[in-house]
Amino acid sequence: MEAGGVTCRIDDFYEGKVLLLTGCTGFLGKVLLERLLWENLGRRPLRLLARGEPNARVQELAASPIFDRLRKRCATAAGGEDFGRWLAAQVECFSCDLEAERLGMEPELQRAALGGVDIVIHSAARVSWDERLDAALRANTLGTRRLFVACADEADAQNPPTFVHVSSTFVHGMSPAPHAERPLPHCSIRSLLEGKVATREPAPVFDIEKLIAEALKEGEESDASFNAMAARGDFRADARARLPAGASEGELSALERRIAERRARTQMSEYGIKIARLHGWWDPYTLSKALAEMCLETESRARGMPLVVVRPSGITSCAREPTPGWIDCYLLNEPIIEATGRGQLTAFPGREDSVLDMVPADFVVNLMIAAATQTVVPVAQPLVFQCASGDINPVHQGDLARWWYDYFCRHPFRAANGKPVAPVQPKLIPTLDAFLARMRWRAEMPISAAAAMAKVLPSGASWAKKVQGQIGKMRGAVDNAMRLATLYSVYTIERFEFKADRGRALLKTLCEEDRRRFDPAGCQDIDWRAYFDELHIPGMRKFVLKEEGVEPLNVAETMALSRLQPPMSRF
Repeated sequence: MEAGGVTCRIDDFYEGKVLLLTGCTGFLGKVLLERLLWENLGRRPLRLLARGEPNARVQELAASPIFDRLRKRCATAAGGEDFGRWLAAQVECFSCDLEAERLGMEPELQRAALGGVDIVIHSAARVSWDERLDAALRANTLGTRRLFVACADEADAQNPPTFVHVSSTFVHGMSPAPHAERPLPHCSIRSLLEGKVATREPAPVFDIEKLIAEALKEGEESDASFNAMAARGDFRADARARLPAGASEGELSALERRIAERRARTQMSEYGIKIARLHGWWDPYTLSKALAEMCLETESRARGMPLVVVRPSGITSCAREPTPGWIDCYLLNEPIIEATGRGQLTAFPGREDSVLDMVPADFVVNLMIAAATQTVVPVAQPLVFQCASGDINPVHQGDLARWWYDYFCRHPFRAANGKPVAPVQPKLIPTLDAFLARMRWRAEMPISAAAAMAKVLPSGASWAKKVQGQIGKMRGAVDNAMRLATLYSVYTIERFEFKADRGRALLKTLCEEDRRRFDPAGCQDIDWRAYFDELHIPGMRKFVLKEEGVEPLNVAETMALSRLQPPMSRF
Protein backbone atom coordinates (compact mmCIF):
# COMPACT_ATOMS: atom_id res chain seq x y z
CA MET A 1 0.00 0.00 0.00
CA GLU A 2 1.50 3.32 -1.05
CA ALA A 3 1.09 6.56 0.80
CA GLY A 4 -1.15 9.17 -0.75
CA GLY A 5 -3.98 6.99 -1.97
CA VAL A 6 -5.90 3.77 -1.42
CA THR A 7 -4.72 1.42 -4.16
CA CYS A 8 -7.18 -1.40 -3.40
CA ARG A 9 -10.67 -1.80 -2.04
CA ILE A 10 -11.10 -1.26 1.69
CA ASP A 11 -12.44 -4.81 2.05
CA ASP A 12 -9.42 -6.27 0.28
CA PHE A 13 -6.96 -4.34 2.40
CA TYR A 14 -8.54 -5.36 5.71
CA GLU A 15 -9.07 -8.98 4.67
CA GLY A 16 -7.30 -11.19 7.23
CA LYS A 17 -5.74 -8.23 9.06
CA VAL A 18 -5.44 -8.48 12.85
CA LEU A 19 -6.70 -5.24 14.43
CA LEU A 20 -5.91 -3.95 17.92
CA LEU A 21 -8.14 -1.15 19.20
CA THR A 22 -7.96 1.07 22.27
CA GLY A 23 -10.57 3.52 23.53
CA CYS A 24 -13.56 1.41 22.43
CA THR A 25 -15.43 2.16 25.64
CA GLY A 26 -15.20 5.88 24.83
CA PHE A 27 -17.36 7.95 22.49
CA LEU A 28 -15.26 7.89 19.31
CA GLY A 29 -14.01 4.36 19.95
CA LYS A 30 -17.55 3.01 20.09
CA VAL A 31 -18.34 4.56 16.71
CA LEU A 32 -15.19 3.00 15.24
CA LEU A 33 -15.89 -0.44 16.71
CA GLU A 34 -19.48 -0.44 15.50
CA ARG A 35 -18.40 0.51 11.99
CA LEU A 36 -15.72 -2.17 11.78
CA LEU A 37 -18.23 -4.78 12.93
CA TRP A 38 -20.95 -3.53 10.58
CA GLU A 39 -18.65 -3.50 7.55
CA ASN A 40 -17.01 -6.80 8.60
CA LEU A 41 -13.51 -5.32 8.40
CA GLY A 42 -10.54 -7.15 9.90
CA ARG A 43 -10.05 -10.68 11.11
CA ARG A 44 -12.30 -11.85 13.94
CA PRO A 45 -12.06 -11.49 16.81
CA LEU A 46 -11.08 -7.83 16.92
CA ARG A 47 -8.71 -7.26 19.83
CA LEU A 48 -9.63 -4.61 22.36
CA LEU A 49 -7.60 -3.13 25.21
CA ALA A 50 -9.64 -1.76 28.12
CA ARG A 51 -9.35 -1.18 31.83
CA GLY A 52 -11.17 -3.51 34.18
CA GLU A 53 -12.57 -7.00 33.87
CA PRO A 54 -12.75 -7.88 30.14
CA ASN A 55 -16.10 -9.69 30.09
CA ALA A 56 -17.74 -6.91 32.05
CA ARG A 57 -16.43 -4.29 29.62
CA VAL A 58 -17.76 -6.24 26.62
CA GLN A 59 -21.19 -6.56 28.22
CA GLU A 60 -21.09 -2.84 29.01
CA LEU A 61 -20.47 -2.21 25.32
CA ALA A 62 -23.29 -4.56 24.31
CA ALA A 63 -25.80 -2.42 26.22
CA SER A 64 -24.97 0.77 24.30
CA PRO A 65 -27.56 2.05 21.78
CA ILE A 66 -24.70 2.71 19.33
CA PHE A 67 -25.01 -0.97 18.39
CA ASP A 68 -28.77 -0.91 17.72
CA ARG A 69 -28.52 -1.69 14.00
CA LEU A 70 -26.18 -4.60 14.74
CA ARG A 71 -28.55 -5.72 17.48
CA LYS A 72 -31.41 -5.61 14.98
CA ARG A 73 -29.38 -7.60 12.47
CA CYS A 74 -28.73 -10.29 15.07
CA ALA A 75 -32.42 -10.40 16.03
CA THR A 76 -33.52 -10.89 12.43
CA ALA A 77 -30.79 -13.40 11.55
CA ALA A 78 -31.60 -17.10 11.36
CA GLY A 79 -32.20 -18.28 14.91
CA GLY A 80 -32.33 -14.76 16.34
CA GLU A 81 -28.88 -14.78 17.96
CA ASP A 82 -28.47 -12.95 21.27
CA PHE A 83 -26.48 -9.78 20.62
CA GLY A 84 -24.40 -9.99 23.79
CA ARG A 85 -23.19 -13.49 22.90
CA TRP A 86 -22.59 -12.45 19.29
CA LEU A 87 -20.50 -9.44 20.34
CA ALA A 88 -18.48 -11.55 22.77
CA ALA A 89 -17.56 -13.82 19.85
CA GLN A 90 -16.61 -10.89 17.60
CA VAL A 91 -14.15 -9.23 19.98
CA GLU A 92 -11.47 -10.36 22.41
CA CYS A 93 -10.93 -7.90 25.23
CA PHE A 94 -7.72 -7.73 27.25
CA SER A 95 -7.37 -5.97 30.58
CA CYS A 96 -4.88 -3.15 30.15
CA ASP A 97 -3.90 0.03 31.96
CA LEU A 98 -2.01 2.46 29.74
CA GLU A 99 -0.97 4.45 32.80
CA ALA A 100 0.74 1.47 34.46
CA GLU A 101 4.21 0.10 33.87
CA ARG A 102 4.20 -2.65 31.21
CA LEU A 103 0.57 -1.67 30.54
CA GLY A 104 -0.41 -3.55 33.69
CA MET A 105 -0.04 -6.83 31.78
CA GLU A 106 1.97 -9.96 32.45
CA PRO A 107 4.39 -10.86 29.61
CA GLU A 108 2.26 -13.81 28.43
CA LEU A 109 -0.88 -11.67 28.30
CA GLN A 110 0.97 -8.90 26.48
CA ARG A 111 2.17 -11.33 23.83
CA ALA A 112 -1.35 -12.68 23.39
CA ALA A 113 -2.79 -9.18 23.05
CA LEU A 114 -0.12 -7.49 20.93
CA GLY A 115 1.59 -10.28 19.04
CA GLY A 116 0.82 -10.74 15.36
CA VAL A 117 -1.06 -7.45 15.07
CA ASP A 118 -1.26 -5.77 11.65
CA ILE A 119 -2.98 -2.47 12.56
CA VAL A 120 -3.20 -0.63 15.88
CA ILE A 121 -5.82 2.13 16.15
CA HIS A 122 -5.24 4.07 19.36
CA SER A 123 -7.99 6.46 20.42
CA ALA A 124 -7.89 5.99 24.21
CA ALA A 125 -7.12 9.23 26.04
CA ARG A 126 -8.01 11.49 28.90
CA VAL A 127 -9.93 14.13 26.97
CA SER A 128 -10.83 16.76 29.58
CA TRP A 129 -9.36 20.10 28.57
CA ASP A 130 -8.81 20.93 32.26
CA GLU A 131 -7.33 17.57 33.26
CA ARG A 132 -4.59 17.44 35.88
CA LEU A 133 -1.33 17.83 33.99
CA ASP A 134 0.26 14.78 35.62
CA ALA A 135 -2.77 12.64 34.77
CA ALA A 136 -2.90 13.91 31.17
CA LEU A 137 0.80 13.21 30.65
CA ARG A 138 0.60 9.81 32.33
CA ALA A 139 -2.24 8.69 30.04
CA ASN A 140 -1.91 10.64 26.81
CA THR A 141 1.87 10.92 26.51
CA LEU A 142 3.53 8.18 28.54
CA GLY A 143 0.69 5.69 28.03
CA THR A 144 0.70 6.22 24.27
CA ARG A 145 4.47 5.84 24.05
CA ARG A 146 4.33 2.78 26.29
CA LEU A 147 1.75 1.15 24.00
CA PHE A 148 3.75 1.95 20.86
CA VAL A 149 6.95 0.48 22.31
CA ALA A 150 5.14 -2.64 23.52
CA CYS A 151 3.59 -3.19 20.08
CA ALA A 152 7.01 -2.75 18.46
CA ASP A 153 8.56 -5.23 20.92
CA GLU A 154 5.97 -7.88 20.07
CA ALA A 155 6.02 -7.20 16.30
CA ASP A 156 7.67 -9.05 13.47
CA ALA A 157 10.58 -6.76 12.62
CA GLN A 158 10.13 -7.53 8.92
CA ASN A 159 6.40 -6.81 8.99
CA PRO A 160 5.64 -4.27 11.72
CA PRO A 161 2.08 -3.10 12.32
CA THR A 162 0.84 0.32 11.31
CA PHE A 163 0.13 2.44 14.37
CA VAL A 164 -2.77 4.87 13.87
CA HIS A 165 -2.75 7.51 16.58
CA VAL A 166 -5.85 9.67 17.07
CA SER A 167 -4.65 13.10 18.15
CA SER A 168 -6.30 16.54 17.84
CA THR A 169 -5.96 19.51 15.52
CA PHE A 170 -5.60 21.64 18.65
CA VAL A 171 -2.04 20.34 19.15
CA HIS A 172 -1.13 23.34 16.98
CA GLY A 173 -1.63 25.43 20.11
CA MET A 174 -0.68 29.09 19.76
CA SER A 175 1.11 28.62 16.44
CA PRO A 176 -0.05 31.07 13.75
CA ALA A 177 -2.64 29.95 11.20
CA PRO A 178 -2.96 28.19 8.85
CA HIS A 179 -2.41 24.91 10.68
CA ALA A 180 -1.15 22.31 8.23
CA GLU A 181 -1.20 18.52 8.01
CA ARG A 182 2.40 17.85 8.90
CA PRO A 183 4.35 16.52 11.88
CA LEU A 184 4.91 18.90 14.77
CA PRO A 185 8.36 20.43 15.18
CA HIS A 186 10.20 18.99 18.19
CA CYS A 187 10.35 22.25 20.07
CA SER A 188 8.07 24.54 22.01
CA ILE A 189 5.65 26.70 20.09
CA ARG A 190 6.85 29.65 22.13
CA SER A 191 10.33 29.28 20.61
CA LEU A 192 8.78 29.40 17.13
CA LEU A 193 6.86 32.55 18.01
CA GLU A 194 9.91 34.51 19.09
CA GLY A 195 10.67 37.20 16.57
CA LYS A 196 7.30 36.71 14.86
CA VAL A 197 4.90 37.91 17.55
CA ALA A 198 5.40 40.01 20.66
CA THR A 199 6.32 37.89 23.69
CA ARG A 200 6.87 39.14 27.22
CA GLU A 201 9.89 36.97 27.93
CA PRO A 202 12.17 34.45 26.18
CA ALA A 203 10.86 30.93 25.63
CA PRO A 204 11.87 28.53 28.43
CA VAL A 205 14.01 25.46 27.80
CA PHE A 206 11.85 22.74 26.25
CA ASP A 207 12.94 19.31 27.48
CA ILE A 208 10.12 16.74 27.16
CA GLU A 209 11.48 14.25 29.67
CA LYS A 210 12.22 16.94 32.22
CA LEU A 211 8.79 18.53 31.75
CA ILE A 212 7.09 15.17 32.34
CA ALA A 213 9.24 14.33 35.40
CA GLU A 214 8.56 17.73 36.99
CA ALA A 215 4.81 17.44 36.40
CA LEU A 216 4.65 13.96 37.94
CA LYS A 217 6.62 15.16 40.97
CA GLU A 218 4.36 18.21 41.30
CA GLY A 219 1.32 15.93 41.27
CA GLU A 220 2.73 13.71 44.01
CA GLU A 221 3.53 16.70 46.19
CA SER A 222 0.09 18.24 45.61
CA ASP A 223 -1.68 15.01 46.59
CA ALA A 224 0.49 14.60 49.68
CA SER A 225 -0.13 18.20 50.78
CA PHE A 226 -3.92 18.06 50.47
CA ASN A 227 -4.12 14.59 52.02
CA ALA A 228 -2.15 15.92 55.00
CA MET A 229 -4.56 18.85 55.29
CA ALA A 230 -7.49 16.44 55.29
CA ALA A 231 -5.83 14.31 57.97
CA ARG A 232 -5.29 17.42 60.15
CA GLY A 233 -8.97 18.27 59.88
CA ASP A 234 -8.46 21.42 57.81
CA PHE A 235 -11.56 20.59 55.74
CA ARG A 236 -13.76 19.50 58.67
CA ALA A 237 -15.72 22.76 58.91
CA ASP A 238 -16.34 22.77 55.16
CA ALA A 239 -17.49 19.14 55.29
CA ARG A 240 -19.85 19.78 58.22
CA ALA A 241 -21.42 22.75 56.40
CA ARG A 242 -22.16 20.55 53.39
CA LEU A 243 -23.62 17.58 55.25
CA PRO A 244 -26.91 17.42 57.17
CA ALA A 245 -26.86 17.59 60.94
CA GLY A 246 -26.04 14.27 62.54
CA ALA A 247 -23.74 13.05 59.78
CA SER A 248 -21.53 10.19 60.89
CA GLU A 249 -17.78 10.38 61.36
CA GLY A 250 -17.35 8.10 58.37
CA GLU A 251 -19.43 10.41 56.15
CA LEU A 252 -17.43 13.42 57.31
CA SER A 253 -14.09 11.71 56.66
CA ALA A 254 -15.17 10.55 53.20
CA LEU A 255 -16.28 14.06 52.25
CA GLU A 256 -13.01 15.52 53.57
CA ARG A 257 -11.08 13.15 51.31
CA ARG A 258 -13.21 14.15 48.32
CA ILE A 259 -12.61 17.84 49.08
CA ALA A 260 -8.87 17.16 49.20
CA GLU A 261 -9.01 15.30 45.87
CA ARG A 262 -10.97 18.10 44.18
CA ARG A 263 -8.62 20.79 45.44
CA ALA A 264 -5.57 18.82 44.34
CA ARG A 265 -7.16 18.35 40.93
CA THR A 266 -7.90 22.05 40.61
CA GLN A 267 -4.37 22.95 41.66
CA MET A 268 -2.82 20.52 39.17
CA SER A 269 -5.16 21.68 36.41
CA GLU A 270 -4.16 25.30 37.00
CA TYR A 271 -0.51 24.25 37.12
CA GLY A 272 -1.04 22.42 33.82
CA ILE A 273 -2.56 25.46 32.15
CA LYS A 274 0.37 27.55 33.35
CA ILE A 275 2.97 25.08 32.03
CA ALA A 276 1.12 24.55 28.74
CA ARG A 277 0.88 28.28 28.04
CA LEU A 278 4.48 28.81 29.08
CA HIS A 279 5.49 26.58 26.16
CA GLY A 280 2.86 27.72 23.64
CA TRP A 281 -0.10 25.39 24.13
CA TRP A 282 -3.40 26.31 25.70
CA ASP A 283 -4.17 23.55 28.21
CA PRO A 284 -2.94 20.26 29.69
CA TYR A 285 -4.88 18.14 27.18
CA THR A 286 -3.42 19.66 24.02
CA LEU A 287 0.08 19.79 25.51
CA SER A 288 -0.09 16.10 26.41
CA LYS A 289 -1.33 15.17 22.92
CA ALA A 290 1.37 17.26 21.24
CA LEU A 291 4.09 15.62 23.34
CA ALA A 292 2.64 12.22 22.45
CA GLU A 293 3.02 12.97 18.73
CA MET A 294 6.65 14.01 19.24
CA CYS A 295 7.45 10.90 21.29
CA LEU A 296 5.77 8.60 18.77
CA GLU A 297 7.68 10.12 15.86
CA THR A 298 10.96 9.50 17.69
CA GLU A 299 10.01 5.90 18.49
CA SER A 300 8.71 5.29 14.95
CA ARG A 301 12.04 6.24 13.43
CA ALA A 302 14.05 4.30 16.00
CA ARG A 303 12.00 1.11 15.67
CA GLY A 304 10.95 1.25 12.03
CA MET A 305 7.24 0.99 12.84
CA PRO A 306 4.92 3.05 10.58
CA LEU A 307 3.01 5.87 12.24
CA VAL A 308 -0.17 7.52 10.96
CA VAL A 309 -1.63 10.47 12.88
CA VAL A 310 -5.29 11.44 12.52
CA ARG A 311 -6.15 14.85 13.97
CA PRO A 312 -9.87 15.65 14.25
CA SER A 313 -11.04 19.08 15.34
CA GLY A 314 -13.94 19.31 17.82
CA ILE A 315 -15.83 16.00 17.55
CA THR A 316 -19.62 16.14 17.56
CA SER A 317 -22.50 13.67 17.23
CA CYS A 318 -22.83 11.31 14.27
CA ALA A 319 -24.28 12.83 11.11
CA ARG A 320 -25.20 9.61 9.29
CA GLU A 321 -24.01 6.35 10.76
CA PRO A 322 -24.82 4.31 12.67
CA THR A 323 -27.48 6.58 14.19
CA PRO A 324 -27.78 10.26 13.24
CA GLY A 325 -27.41 12.45 16.31
CA TRP A 326 -25.83 9.74 18.49
CA ILE A 327 -23.61 11.06 21.26
CA ASP A 328 -23.11 9.63 24.75
CA CYS A 329 -21.09 12.29 26.58
CA TYR A 330 -20.58 16.02 26.88
CA LEU A 331 -17.72 17.44 24.85
CA LEU A 332 -17.08 21.15 24.15
CA ASN A 333 -20.43 22.54 22.96
CA GLU A 334 -22.89 20.51 24.99
CA PRO A 335 -22.64 22.24 28.41
CA ILE A 336 -23.21 25.60 26.71
CA ILE A 337 -26.13 24.21 24.71
CA GLU A 338 -27.84 22.80 27.79
CA ALA A 339 -27.21 25.96 29.84
CA THR A 340 -28.78 28.00 27.02
CA GLY A 341 -31.88 25.82 27.05
CA ARG A 342 -32.23 25.93 30.83
CA GLY A 343 -31.76 29.71 30.98
CA GLN A 344 -28.67 29.35 33.13
CA LEU A 345 -26.14 31.15 30.94
CA THR A 346 -26.55 34.88 30.44
CA ALA A 347 -23.08 35.59 29.04
CA PHE A 348 -20.04 33.77 27.73
CA PRO A 349 -16.65 34.87 26.36
CA GLY A 350 -16.70 34.67 22.58
CA ARG A 351 -16.71 36.65 19.35
CA GLU A 352 -19.56 36.77 16.88
CA ASP A 353 -17.22 35.90 14.00
CA SER A 354 -15.20 33.25 15.85
CA VAL A 355 -15.15 29.95 13.92
CA LEU A 356 -15.87 26.84 15.98
CA ASP A 357 -14.27 24.05 14.00
CA MET A 358 -16.10 20.76 14.47
CA VAL A 359 -16.65 17.48 12.67
CA PRO A 360 -19.17 14.63 13.17
CA ALA A 361 -17.77 11.48 14.78
CA ASP A 362 -18.69 9.20 11.87
CA PHE A 363 -16.76 11.42 9.45
CA VAL A 364 -13.71 11.05 11.70
CA VAL A 365 -14.12 7.27 11.74
CA ASN A 366 -14.32 7.16 7.93
CA LEU A 367 -10.95 8.90 7.75
CA MET A 368 -9.45 6.65 10.44
CA ILE A 369 -10.43 3.53 8.50
CA ALA A 370 -8.95 4.90 5.26
CA ALA A 371 -5.83 6.29 6.97
CA ALA A 372 -4.99 2.87 8.42
CA THR A 373 -4.33 1.67 4.86
CA GLN A 374 -1.44 4.11 4.52
CA THR A 375 1.59 1.99 5.37
CA VAL A 376 4.94 3.60 4.57
CA VAL A 377 8.13 1.51 4.75
CA PRO A 378 10.88 2.43 5.31
CA VAL A 379 9.68 4.94 7.88
CA ALA A 380 10.64 8.52 7.04
CA GLN A 381 8.14 10.58 8.99
CA PRO A 382 4.54 10.17 10.17
CA LEU A 383 1.69 10.61 7.76
CA VAL A 384 -0.65 13.25 9.17
CA PHE A 385 -4.30 13.62 8.21
CA GLN A 386 -6.57 16.30 9.68
CA CYS A 387 -10.34 16.12 9.80
CA ALA A 388 -11.90 19.56 10.06
CA SER A 389 -14.62 21.79 8.64
CA GLY A 390 -13.58 25.39 9.26
CA ASP A 391 -11.52 25.71 6.10
CA ILE A 392 -14.41 24.75 3.78
CA ASN A 393 -17.65 25.20 5.75
CA PRO A 394 -17.11 27.46 8.76
CA VAL A 395 -19.72 27.94 11.47
CA HIS A 396 -19.55 31.05 13.66
CA GLN A 397 -20.08 31.43 17.40
CA GLY A 398 -22.68 34.18 16.96
CA ASP A 399 -24.80 32.01 14.66
CA LEU A 400 -24.57 29.05 17.02
CA ALA A 401 -25.75 31.12 19.99
CA ARG A 402 -28.78 32.30 18.02
CA TRP A 403 -29.58 28.85 16.59
CA TRP A 404 -29.41 27.14 19.97
CA TYR A 405 -31.63 29.77 21.56
CA ASP A 406 -34.13 29.54 18.71
CA TYR A 407 -34.23 25.75 18.97
CA PHE A 408 -35.14 25.85 22.66
CA CYS A 409 -37.78 28.49 22.05
CA ARG A 410 -39.48 25.92 19.80
CA HIS A 411 -38.53 22.78 21.75
CA PRO A 412 -38.07 23.83 25.39
CA PHE A 413 -36.90 21.79 28.32
CA ARG A 414 -39.65 20.99 30.79
CA ALA A 415 -39.49 21.76 34.49
CA ALA A 416 -40.46 19.15 37.10
CA ASN A 417 -44.04 20.53 37.04
CA GLY A 418 -44.21 20.08 33.27
CA LYS A 419 -44.03 23.77 32.43
CA PRO A 420 -41.64 24.91 29.66
CA VAL A 421 -38.32 26.38 30.76
CA ALA A 422 -37.56 29.76 29.17
CA PRO A 423 -34.19 29.72 27.37
CA VAL A 424 -31.77 32.62 27.45
CA GLN A 425 -29.51 33.59 24.56
CA PRO A 426 -26.08 34.21 26.12
CA LYS A 427 -24.50 37.56 25.44
CA LEU A 428 -21.11 37.07 23.78
CA ILE A 429 -18.36 39.07 25.50
CA PRO A 430 -15.52 39.56 22.98
CA THR A 431 -12.61 39.39 25.45
CA LEU A 432 -11.89 37.23 28.46
CA ASP A 433 -10.91 40.24 30.59
CA ALA A 434 -14.27 41.88 29.93
CA PHE A 435 -16.12 38.67 30.81
CA LEU A 436 -14.19 38.19 34.06
CA ALA A 437 -14.81 41.82 35.02
CA ARG A 438 -18.53 41.27 34.43
CA MET A 439 -18.46 38.13 36.59
CA ARG A 440 -16.67 39.94 39.42
CA TRP A 441 -19.18 42.78 39.41
CA ARG A 442 -22.32 40.67 39.07
CA ALA A 443 -21.43 37.58 41.10
CA GLU A 444 -18.15 37.61 42.98
CA MET A 445 -18.64 40.93 44.77
CA PRO A 446 -22.23 40.19 45.95
CA ILE A 447 -21.16 36.77 47.23
CA SER A 448 -18.23 38.31 49.11
CA ALA A 449 -20.60 40.80 50.70
CA ALA A 450 -22.99 37.99 51.68
CA ALA A 451 -20.10 35.99 53.15
CA ALA A 452 -19.04 38.97 55.27
CA MET A 453 -22.59 39.33 56.61
CA ALA A 454 -22.83 35.59 57.30
CA LYS A 455 -19.85 35.79 59.66
CA VAL A 456 -21.97 37.67 62.22
CA LEU A 457 -24.70 34.99 62.30
CA PRO A 458 -25.00 32.86 65.47
CA SER A 459 -22.17 30.35 65.26
CA GLY A 460 -24.06 27.46 66.86
CA ALA A 461 -27.34 27.76 64.95
CA SER A 462 -27.96 25.03 62.39
CA TRP A 463 -29.75 27.45 60.08
CA ALA A 464 -26.73 29.76 60.15
CA LYS A 465 -24.42 26.89 59.20
CA LYS A 466 -26.77 26.06 56.35
CA VAL A 467 -26.66 29.66 55.06
CA GLN A 468 -22.86 29.72 55.32
CA GLY A 469 -22.66 26.40 53.50
CA GLN A 470 -24.88 27.70 50.67
CA ILE A 471 -22.71 30.82 50.33
CA GLY A 472 -19.62 28.58 50.17
CA LYS A 473 -21.20 26.52 47.40
CA MET A 474 -22.11 29.67 45.46
CA ARG A 475 -18.56 30.99 45.78
CA GLY A 476 -17.20 27.66 44.59
CA ALA A 477 -19.55 27.66 41.60
CA VAL A 478 -18.54 31.19 40.60
CA ASP A 479 -14.83 30.44 41.03
CA ASN A 480 -15.23 27.30 38.92
CA ALA A 481 -17.17 29.18 36.23
CA MET A 482 -14.44 31.81 36.00
CA ARG A 483 -11.74 29.14 35.84
CA LEU A 484 -13.53 27.22 33.09
CA ALA A 485 -14.24 30.41 31.16
CA THR A 486 -10.53 31.18 31.27
CA LEU A 487 -9.83 27.74 29.84
CA TYR A 488 -12.60 27.36 27.25
CA SER A 489 -12.61 30.94 26.00
CA VAL A 490 -9.52 30.05 23.97
CA TYR A 491 -11.75 28.03 21.65
CA THR A 492 -14.42 30.71 21.31
CA ILE A 493 -12.11 33.74 20.97
CA GLU A 494 -8.82 32.64 19.38
CA ARG A 495 -8.54 32.09 15.63
CA PHE A 496 -7.80 28.59 14.35
CA GLU A 497 -7.52 27.60 10.69
CA PHE A 498 -7.04 23.86 10.31
CA LYS A 499 -6.22 22.59 6.83
CA ALA A 500 -7.67 19.17 6.01
CA ASP A 501 -6.91 18.87 2.29
CA ARG A 502 -4.84 15.69 2.64
CA GLY A 503 -7.53 13.94 4.65
CA ARG A 504 -10.23 14.84 2.15
CA ALA A 505 -7.98 13.92 -0.78
CA LEU A 506 -7.35 10.46 0.70
CA LEU A 507 -11.08 9.73 0.84
CA LYS A 508 -11.45 10.89 -2.77
CA THR A 509 -9.01 8.17 -3.87
CA LEU A 510 -11.40 5.43 -2.76
CA CYS A 511 -13.07 3.37 -5.45
CA GLU A 512 -16.67 4.26 -6.27
CA GLU A 513 -18.20 1.59 -4.06
CA ASP A 514 -15.98 2.50 -1.10
CA ARG A 515 -16.72 6.20 -1.52
CA ARG A 516 -20.42 5.48 -1.26
CA ARG A 517 -19.73 3.60 1.98
CA PHE A 518 -16.96 5.70 3.56
CA ASP A 519 -17.26 9.13 1.94
CA PRO A 520 -20.95 9.60 1.04
CA ALA A 521 -20.91 13.14 2.41
CA GLY A 522 -18.31 15.48 3.86
CA CYS A 523 -18.09 18.53 6.06
CA GLN A 524 -18.71 20.72 3.01
CA ASP A 525 -22.20 19.19 2.74
CA ILE A 526 -23.37 20.06 6.24
CA ASP A 527 -26.10 22.62 6.86
CA TRP A 528 -24.97 23.42 10.38
CA ARG A 529 -28.25 24.94 11.54
CA ALA A 530 -30.20 21.88 10.44
CA TYR A 531 -27.52 19.63 11.91
CA PHE A 532 -27.91 21.12 15.39
CA ASP A 533 -31.69 21.53 15.06
CA GLU A 534 -32.49 18.07 13.73
CA LEU A 535 -29.62 15.85 14.89
CA HIS A 536 -27.17 17.07 17.50
CA ILE A 537 -29.39 18.71 20.13
CA PRO A 538 -32.15 16.06 19.89
CA GLY A 539 -29.43 13.39 20.09
CA MET A 540 -27.89 15.06 23.14
CA ARG A 541 -31.28 15.19 24.84
CA LYS A 542 -32.15 11.58 24.00
CA PHE A 543 -28.84 9.75 24.51
CA VAL A 544 -27.13 11.86 27.20
CA LEU A 545 -29.94 13.52 29.15
CA LYS A 546 -32.26 10.50 28.63
CA GLU A 547 -35.29 12.65 27.80
CA GLU A 548 -38.33 10.83 26.50
CA GLY A 549 -40.15 11.94 23.37
CA VAL A 550 -37.10 13.56 21.75
CA GLU A 551 -35.79 11.93 18.58
CA PRO A 552 -33.18 13.00 16.02
CA LEU A 553 -34.39 12.77 12.43
CA ASN A 554 -33.19 9.87 10.33
CA VAL A 555 -31.03 10.21 7.23
CA ALA A 556 -34.01 10.23 4.87
CA GLU A 557 -35.75 13.04 6.79
CA THR A 558 -33.01 15.42 7.84
CA MET A 559 -31.79 18.42 5.88
CA ALA A 560 -28.53 18.41 7.83
CA LEU A 561 -26.71 17.13 4.75
CA SER A 562 -27.28 18.55 1.29
CA ARG A 563 -26.30 15.26 -0.37
CA LEU A 564 -28.52 12.48 0.92
CA GLN A 565 -27.47 9.47 -1.15
CA PRO A 566 -27.43 6.55 1.32
CA PRO A 567 -24.25 4.49 1.56
CA MET A 568 -24.26 1.22 -0.38
CA SER A 569 -25.56 -1.65 1.72
CA ARG A 570 -23.49 -4.79 1.67
CA PHE A 571 -26.05 -7.00 3.40
